[in-house]
Amino acid sequence: MDKQTPPPPVLDGCVITDYACTTEAEFRGHSSLFVDGSEVTRVPCLAIGEPMNGDDVLLLHCDDRWTVLGVSGHSSKDEAKTRAERIYRGISTSWIHQEVSTEQVNAYIAEIAQHTCCSFCGRSPDQVSRIVESENARICDVCVRQCNELITAEELEN
Repeated sequence: MDKQTPPPPVLDGCVITDYACTTEAEFRGHSSLFVDGSEVTRVPCLAIGEPMNGDDVLLLHCDDRWTVLGVSGHSSKDEAKTRAERIYRGISTSWIHQEVSTEQVNAYIAEIAQHTCCSFCGRSPDQVSRIVESENARICDVCVRQCNELITAEELEN
């Protein structure tokens, strides 16, 4: 993967602040990161993300298309980078800082959510508890509840 190909501004609910390609680093053979019982081995890309919910900083282990394969939580960016260096010797010189504005984050989220939003009110999946989808439309739990209330009110009037 070319170092010039940055990750998207948001991965798995995290604003990406730093990223690195592991091609120049020496993989030490173990990541000590397990997903569904299998260890995540050498990956082409790493990213450091700050979750939008304010939790720990995450070290995201990604494929060459920035699909997240596994994550580990850390108390700071420095701690995440130290962990990455233990897995990939020499990675510390490969980190690229990525400035991401709030506007870029919001635009990216809107772009990826446009095909998952409620067809009636436009709410995105992160704004509701559930969205039910058919081939041609989506409806969120809020709209279903409001529709039910309207129908019930009309039935009581009749």
